[in-house]
Parts: sequence; structure tokens; C-alpha cells
Amino acid sequence: MNAYRPEIDGLRGIAVWLVVLHHAGLACPGGFIGVDVFFTISGFLVGGRLLDSVRGHEFAWGRFIERRSRRILPAALLMMTCTAVACPLFLFQRDLDQHWDALTQTQILLANVHFADTVDYFSGDSVPLLHMWSLAVEEQFYLLLPAVLMCTQRFSKPTQQIGLLVLAMASFWWSALSVSEFTTMSYYGLPSRAWQLLAGTLAATWNSQRDFGRWGVPVRGMALLTILASSVYLNEDSSFPGWNAVPVTMATAVLLASAWPKDEWLSRLMTSRWITFQGKISYGLYLWHWPILAITLYRLGEIDTVTGVLGVMAAVGVSVLSWKYFENPIRYQSLLTTPKTFLQCMAVWVLSILAFSGSADSWIPSGVLWPQEVRALENEKSDLNVYGYTGKTWTKDCEPIGIGWSPDTKASPELFVWGDSHGMALGPALGNIRQECGTTMALWNKSGTAPILNVVRTDKKKSDYLDWNQKGLQFIQKYRPKKILLAARWSNYESSKLLTTEEGNQIVDVQHHLQETIDQIAPHTEEVIVLFEAPLQKGNPRVKFWSWYEQMEGPAPTGIPYVQQTPFDPSRFSEGVVCVEPHVPVDEANHTMLGDQDGPYYWDDDHLSAHGVQVMFQSLLLERCLQQ
Repeated sequence: MNAYRPEIDGLRGIAVWLVVLHHAGLACPGGFIGVDVFFTISGFLVGGRLLDSVRGHEFAWGRFIERRSRRILPAALLMMTCTAVACPLFLFQRDLDQHWDALTQTQILLANVHFADTVDYFSGDSVPLLHMWSLAVEEQFYLLLPAVLMCTQRFSKPTQQIGLLVLAMASFWWSALSVSEFTTMSYYGLPSRAWQLLAGTLAATWNSQRDFGRWGVPVRGMALLTILASSVYLNEDSSFPGWNAVPVTMATAVLLASAWPKDEWLSRLMTSRWITFQGKISYGLYLWHWPILAITLYRLGEIDTVTGVLGVMAAVGVSVLSWKYFENPIRYQSLLTTPKTFLQCMAVWVLSILAFSGSADSWIPSGVLWPQEVRALENEKSDLNVYGYTGKTWTKDCEPIGIGWSPDTKASPELFVWGDSHGMALGPALGNIRQECGTTMALWNKSGTAPILNVVRTDKKKSDYLDWNQKGLQFIQKYRPKKILLAARWSNYESSKLLTTEEGNQIVDVQHHLQETIDQIAPHTEEVIVLFEAPLQKGNPRVKFWSWYEQMEGPAPTGIPYVQQTPFDPSRFSEGVVCVEPHVPVDEANHTMLGDQDGPYYWDDDHLSAHGVQVMFQSLLLERCLQQ
């Protein structure tokens, strides 16, 4: 396991370029599978070495941690330090605050858990540290694997292999099961990714590299083609990992476990100086390419071919310098020569970043390179936190947020708003309506919680979900509001199959269950209003708008073609249910506008800004409130 194998560097080079080209939008719609190649390689090299050392009673935690740290930490900490300096120049305050949170979670090896809860990998969000999820998965794996191996070292090698195979199969089973139910966590989570690292570890347990004889070139060639083909036919809409990750993982394992005779043309290609050099810088290139592209995307709103190429070239240049003058000297101990000195320096560095990220929001300015006018308007027009709307909607006494209404009064609110974060986003418009016509309101909204009774989300605590909506029903029964407004990102619940019944049966017809909820609340109100959602955009439409606003040249930017996304058919609702569609500004080609001269319409890809809510919903809601 200690002999250098140049073909593995060649494989690393292919993997990193698949990822880089995918992120730059230059090719490879399925280039994200390069990460899966890295997982399998890592399991082969590190897991295989761990297995040998444990079975030989040579494993030492201190030495293992030092070697892993020398390989991983210096380059990663350098990248994170530079990113921490660069982000305040470009990111607006709320995005910068999220970056400090991500930086903290990355330091404590929980980046994958953090992003699973906050970011969809394929959403196109400009999150500079998003790529660190994969390193978190690896390091979590290597904190657990030695313990597993030491617990099983008294068993024979075949028995230990069977045990690892069982663990891999269990992990794959969970990956295949969860990919449709818990999509985001399945992508980021260790339990659904461990089988890929274990596949590499199991490949390393073969007694020797397999020589397929005259079938060697066809076998290895087909394995390489499988990886390349996966990067082409897979895309962001593919169910992944699960079964779609099997071909690339198995192909990588075959390549790792194979002998590579030096006289074969394929071996000469994979071990050529140029391609192996790509493998040598692959770690640095992976670390640097995404922050550069993400910050560029954030500042410009989008990345075209020229910008993508320039960003990749910059990443290559930085990664080469990092590899030559920083990574290698530390890794091979020409710098920080003793383990004690190295670990002390790394500990100080990590603690310094943690302290910085924990306090930065109080003294580091945001968006420094944006014009002052843009920063001021961003804070004014994009703000969701209006009328106490901070996202904390479950108060101490589990009472709704009141606008012109208090639970202390015996009077009923004229309008009860029940929904998820899309109901929260209505806050600015509802406040204006209150000022204009005096309507009293009670707001009962919780992020990610559809206003549908007797259903649960597959990725949420069952009791919390049910209890929240039951308390909403109890409020309606007690206060009997004049009108009830139901607002949510309906299409998300319909398309992602997030909801199940209390018994665990998947819900395929969300509208049917919403109608059952309406049947329960209708006797306690005069009118039920179902608010349809605004169009979901791609990437960060708010920042794309500000990039245009800065120059104010040409027409305002546009997003997706306008098609009503709410999956509901108004004719299927019972008589008397009012369906309200947003007033969506479009251009001549029916593309949705992202803003106007007064500000952006969007806060992120699916939530409207304060200005957007006023433009698309305020007049419609005012009309419903004024109707007797």
C-alpha cells in the first residue's frame, strides 16, 4: 500500500477536472460524480492503510491524526483564511452571516450536516464553502473506521472483510432508500456515502493488484468510459447517490484494484507526466476552484463561458502555487518539521478562525465593493424581518404573531395567515395592509411546515410537525377568524414527495389532503383563501439584479419563463375556496422579471423580498381583505 502508483494520480486528475468543469458550467452535467471517485480513492488509500496498520498492531491515533492533518489541514485552512478575507468585500450582510456560520461548522467537521440543513447542492447558490461537505464526510469516516477496525481485529481477515462488506451494504441500502425521501441529507450525509469509501477499502483488501491479462485494457478502458459516461448522462435532476452512484463507484474500485502494466498504452496515458501532475494538484484545485467561482458568481449574478474559463485558470494558478510552496513543504516536513510543532500551529490556526468567525458579524463590514446605494437599498428592499418576523414563529406561549391583534383580546382577528416560510415572507405586505385598511391579523407560520393537517415531513420530527398544525387548528376553532389565508411553497411538497400520512404512507396528491384540511377549518371561518406561490428562480436572482442595478444598462434582468408553478387545480377545491395567483411581472417573451428600479423581487431562489411581496401580492391581498 505504500508504493507510489502514478495511475491513481491520473485518476485523481480526471476526477477533479470533472468537478471543476461541472461547477464552471463548461461541460459535464454530471461532473459532480468526480467527488464519488475521490471517495473511493480515499477509501482505497487511507482505509487500506488503516486496515494494514490495525491488523499489524501498528496503529497509533496520534500518528494517524498527524498524517491526516498534514495532508488536509494546511491547504484547507489557507483557503478558508483567504475566503474569510474576500467574502466581506462581496457578500451582503445576511449572506456574509451565513458564511460565518458555515466557516464555524467547517472547522468542527460538520459542514455536510450544516449544508444539508441549509443548501441544496444543485440550487446554484453562491456559497463559497459548499464544497467542504465532502471533506467533512471523509474525516467523519476516518474518525469512525479505526474504532471499527480495532474492535474487529481479533477476527480473521476474511471475517473482517465480510463485516466491512455488510457495513457497506447497509450504507448503500440507506442511500438507495433515502435518496427519494431525504434527498438533501442523502447527498450530504455520511450514512449514505460511507459505502463508497468502504468500496475503496474493500478493494484494497485484495491480496494483490489484479492482472486481467489480455482483457486488462478492455476492462480498465470500460471502467474509465463508465466514469466519463456518468459525467455526461447524469445531471442535477438525476436521483443521486443511490443506484446511480453504483457504476462510477464500482468502476473506480476496479481501476484501483487492477494491475497497470507499464507497457500498455492505457497505462502510459494514465501515468503521463501531464495527467499525473493534475492529480498532484487535485486537492488544491478542488479547494480553490469553488470559492473563486462562487464569489465570481455572486458578484456578477451569472457566469458565462469566458468568465468560467478565467475563473478556472485562476484556480489552477493558485492551486499550483499552494501545492509547490505550501502543501508539499508541510506535508513532507521541510516546514513545521516536528509533530508537536505542527499540531500546535494547526490548533492555534483553527482556534483563531473559530474566534474570528464567531465574532466577525459584529465588526466586519459587508459588501464593501458594492456601491453604497446598492447596499442601502439591499437592506431596505430585501428584508424579510419586518414586524417581528425573525423566523422564530413558535413563541414561548405558542401564540401567533399579531399585527393589530393580541391574544389578550377577546376579539377574533379578521385574517389568520397559516403557512410555511412563504407565509412568513408576506409580513411586509401584511403590515402595509394593516396600515392602509386597519385589518387585524394573526400569523401562524413555521419554516418547512405545510398548513395541512394530519401529515408529516419525512425529514422532520413527527410530533413537532403534527403538534404545530394541530395548534393552528385549535386557534381557528377558538377565535374563528373572519378569513383564513393558506400560504406555502406547494410545489415543493408535491414534487419532492416530502409528506406522508401519520402512518408513514407517502402522499402523492397534496391537493387532496389540503382539501381535507379546508373541510375541517371551513365551518369556523367565512372564507378560505389559498395563495399560490411566486415562480421559483435559479441561482441567486437577488444578486443578479444588483449586478444590473449597479450599472443600470439595458433592460432589467429576467429569470425563468413564467408558468404557474403551484400544482393545484382550482376546480378541484370545494365551492367557496378562493385561489389567489400572484401578479408576476414578465417581459415581452414571458420571462419573469427579477426586479425594477425600486429593488429586487426576490430574497433567494424561491422567497420574495419585501419589495417583491408588495409588487406581486399586496394589492391582491388588500382586495381580499376589503371584501366583506
